Amino acid sequence: MEFDDERSGDFEPLKYINGDKQVVLGLITSKNPRLEDKETIISRIKKATEYLPIDRICVSPQCGFASTEEGNKLS
Repeated sequence: MEFDDERSGDFEPLKYINGDKQVVLGLITSKNPRLEDKETIISRIKKATEYLPIDRICVSPQCGFASTEEGNKLS
């Protein structure tokens, strides 16, 4: 699930994940070259745990598909 910016919304949809399924949250962006602030990522993970236990949450970059042929410049 892509959650790398404010436009993505909040984590409320996670409350509909049933059973023992794990969810991969795309919290790291590939849309711009700025490195995310560590505390911001930790805060977003904590917000996600309001809907799912931490042991069912994985963290990943968002999908990474560029919106242009040249791609996105990353550091």
